[in-house]
Amino acid sequence: MTDTAVIHPTFHHFNLKTTRLQEMIDWYGTLVGAEVNFQDDVGAWLSNDAANHRIALLAFPRRRAPGSPPSTSARWPASSRRRSRPSRSRPGTDAMRLVTFDDGSAGPQAGVLLGEEIVPVAALDAPAGSVRGLLEALDGAGLAALGERAAGSGAPIPRASVRLLPPVPDPEKIICMGLNFHDHAQEARQEIPEHPRWFGKFANSLVGDGADVILPAAHADFVDYEAELAVVIGRRAHAVGEAEALSYVAGAMPLNDVSARDLQLQNPLWTSGKAIDTFAPCGPALVTLDEAGDLQNLALRTRINGEVVQDGSTAQMVFGVAETIAWLSRTLTLVPGDIIATGTPAGVGGFKGIFLRDGDTVEVAVEGLGAVSNPVRAA
Repeated sequence: MTDTAVIHPTFHHFNLKTTRLQEMIDWYGTLVGAEVNFQDDVGAWLSNDAANHRIALLAFPRRRAPGSPPSTSARWPASSRRRSRPSRSRPGTDAMRLVTFDDGSAGPQAGVLLGEEIVPVAALDAPAGSVRGLLEALDGAGLAALGERAAGSGAPIPRASVRLLPPVPDPEKIICMGLNFHDHAQEARQEIPEHPRWFGKFANSLVGDGADVILPAAHADFVDYEAELAVVIGRRAHAVGEAEALSYVAGAMPLNDVSARDLQLQNPLWTSGKAIDTFAPCGPALVTLDEAGDLQNLALRTRINGEVVQDGSTAQMVFGVAETIAWLSRTLTLVPGDIIATGTPAGVGGFKGIFLRDGDTVEVAVEGLGAVSNPVRAA
């Protein structure tokens, strides 16, 4: 085998010394590589590309100025980006959207989002005051009736006057799928998994639209974004079949699976680079399933400072939402409020040398479901 160092021409050159190859985890699968070596704001990993019989050296460029858009020249070649997808129309602002908000008076409250106004469920004679409580108490028809009452209510408050929290701030479980998009597996040079792969996050990672994503002081340099479709369970599910699995879903929302890549590479369990404070922005609202459309044909996009850096489709999923729920429910009892983040398409920043910096604004949008936008700041 011939060892060939391959350096993207836009990347900053630096010296990397390695003494041995060792088995390590790459982005989402098993890969033979070397120790991760980070120097100042430049990092690299040495990976064994078994398919092409070469050693590929990937280097990250030096950091951007705060608030500036990512350099398009550092993007991966077009051949590894997602295939084009036909456009399709989506529901408008009449969709049933549940939010959790804080108006500074009584702590977190559930509400129904109607355009730029929110109707508190406390004004609707609702059976619970939290979104999770509503999911436990109401089926799809009950949620639809709640939305109808909200539309006829005379007690809305301006969305701009409150702070939006995660739609479900108190889930029992946050389950995140890894390597679940064909095009992402391609850019990661990984085999398509035979079975779903998942890891966990916790409620400490959840933040709502407009909240800060905080770069941890000890691991601030290699923080990446991941646009994901998240679904929320609406009723207890155990050992359910794929054909009926979607009937257990209450709704869907955008989620940004923010990741500290240096920590992720250090630990094959992944969670240490994922379950970090503020690293799961989601929302702005939970859109009920009857209004969300075809979950397997939705566009996903990430923007940094207004520039699109990731553009994919849920049509690229390896394991669709229904198959994922059926598989998880074989061994886990899913309960109302559980969040399942279904994976990310090609275009993550790590392969292009694009990382979140203090002063950035990162936005993850899912077609028809809205966008969660968050300022990034240093700890």
